[in-house]
Amino acid sequence: MTFGSVKDDLRFQAVVVNDGRIEERDQRIYDNFREASNRVRVLTERTGKVWAFTTIKPNQYVNKFKQAREATGLSQEELALKSGVNLKAIRSLEIGKGNAGGYVLSRLSQWLNTPVDVMKGWN
Repeated sequence: MTFGSVKDDLRFQAVVVNDGRIEERDQRIYDNFREASNRVRVLTERTGKVWAFTTIKPNQYVNKFKQAREATGLSQEELALKSGVNLKAIRSLEIGKGNAGGYVLSRLSQWLNTPVDVMKGWN
């Protein structure tokens, strides 16, 4: 991939990597390389940490969790309370940043009226 011809479906996010693992993420997601590299420069100067950026391919199922939740009429907070699943985990799933294990999917499945096997494909 060359940076002059970045595909339209890629997005970028600034990260701090330590020992090959992402230690910290910037909350913003950028649509182009130039914005991401400027943000990396600013974050490095501001925090004193070495920031880089990573590409993100939007997950085709990102909105499936949100659509299923909205179909039940529950807010994220209500779903978290009723299912016993952490609110942060629900938010992460809805924006495509999280992966849910079997326990979380089974808890959400009960409240979203969606079989676990179907939800595994969203993850």
